[in-house]
Amino acid sequence: MWRKYAFALMTQLMDTAAQRWRWHCRSDGETILKVGIFLPYMFVTLIHYMEVDMDKKFSRSLAVIAMGVVLFTGAAMADNHSTGNAEADLRIAEMKKLGANMGAISKFAKGEVAYSDALVGNAKEIAAIAANMDTLFPEGSGVEESRAKPEIWNAEYKDAFDKDIAEFKAASDKLVVAVEGGDAATIGAALKETGASCGACHKQFRKPKD
Repeated sequence: MWRKYAFALMTQLMDTAAQRWRWHCRSDGETILKVGIFLPYMFVTLIHYMEVDMDKKFSRSLAVIAMGVVLFTGAAMADNHSTGNAEADLRIAEMKKLGANMGAISKFAKGEVAYSDALVGNAKEIAAIAANMDTLFPEGSGVEESRAKPEIWNAEYKDAFDKDIAEFKAASDKLVVAVEGGDAATIGAALKETGASCGACHKQFRKPKD
């Protein structure tokens, strides 16, 4: 019975993976599917064909482990999806990290969590990303799967882009000072300014989500 549920779960995972992952084709037309989709399938199939005399309790435990591996592997591989461009992948990873740190401080500003020293670390990480922001957009990294608009690499828009980055750096430095001070109102105002500087850049230089 547990095999039936494991394979039902596997089918659902495969359907989801097929929708979320791109198929990569070589010039000769051979289609290559990301290995992360096959790993869970191979794992469950191996268990299915194991002709071992196991008691029911152990069988159920093994089924739970199999399902856990299926879910973990599928989620992890989907989260690590690559654009095929190392510079774009780095930029996307840094932007996700930026959002996570902004979110952590936002929870405090909204009164959802208590103040802690970890918030200072969040603010400093935001400032560190801001300090390196201009290095995250090298020529050739504006791939299709990136949300960065081509205007970023157009000389006509260079001054506007540089201005947005400079304002973000200044705002993130103020955020560090505010978070170190520990006052909720001051932190909220600094976070709002930092978010506004991000939004101004996104409005002109980031593609909307599909």
